[in-house]
Amino acid sequence: MCGRFVTNFVMTELTSYLEQALQKPVKVNDSNLPVMFNAAPSQLIPIIIAGTEATEIHVAHWGLTPPWLRAGVALKPLINARAESVHEKPSFRNLITNNRCVVPMRGFYEWGTTPTKSKIPFYIRRQDGEPAMVAGLYSRIEGQEAEQMFVVMTREASPDVADIHHRSPAILEASELSSWLYDGEPPLELATTICRSRLQHHPVSTHVNSVRNQGEDLVTPVDTGQLF
Repeated sequence: MCGRFVTNFVMTELTSYLEQALQKPVKVNDSNLPVMFNAAPSQLIPIIIAGTEATEIHVAHWGLTPPWLRAGVALKPLINARAESVHEKPSFRNLITNNRCVVPMRGFYEWGTTPTKSKIPFYIRRQDGEPAMVAGLYSRIEGQEAEQMFVVMTREASPDVADIHHRSPAILEASELSSWLYDGEPPLELATTICRSRLQHHPVSTHVNSVRNQGEDLVTPVDTGQLF
């Protein structure tokens, strides 16, 4: 599962990365990218989608309401989609062909469980320092200011982080972004294969437990003895 992450990209950094990875021009539809050290469901977050003339950067609500949901039926928005079964689920199978996106993350948080059943938050990122470009799916919201909503795709965790949580975001390599965004046939193997890059992690403050808390200090390593 992925329920919190860091997205703190400067516009020039993100566009330069995408232009080099995709060898396509990049169009920015929202000039001010949200900078979040504790991005959470329902918030507006940058996503990357395939445009007809250029790759596009939008901001979108994290959390997707299935289009088949009957009016008046309450359902908490979906924030994750399991890559292994996404093509089977009615909430996602109509999105997988033409509505794939990429969610740019600096890193993400997962909560591990101690032998005494206490929860410890960990910050996880790529060992090579590169951004974590994560596979996602998006849908449009008609008639609202925020035109898109999205889910983060997850897969089996790599051995680097499996002791913290058995699932993790489906991180793509830079060389895979073009196929994920533009291929006509959904390249689901890119999202289901265990992360090809090494990941590293360290414990962080329980301040990250509250979505109200933001700031770079949230990713600072702490001694686990300070958490309790």
